[in-house]
Amino acid sequence: MALQDQPAYIIKMRAKPGTGDKLFELATIGMEKSGASDRFIILREDEDPDVLWNIEVFRSDEAIDS
Repeated sequence: MALQDQPAYIIKMRAKPGTGDKLFELATIGMEKSGASDRFIILREDEDPDVLWNIEVFRSDEAIDS
């Protein structure tokens, strides 16, 4: 299945000042435990390490609701 055929969410998260590392750790653990998505990518902004972007890709629309 091509990526363009898969639904996805893009979520911006902001940690409290100085806690970006902890948020990154918790977000990664949560996504690994979830198992709902086909794949995920967590990114951090260069200029503000307390800002994270989570891209979550699902196999189908039905998989989002599971």
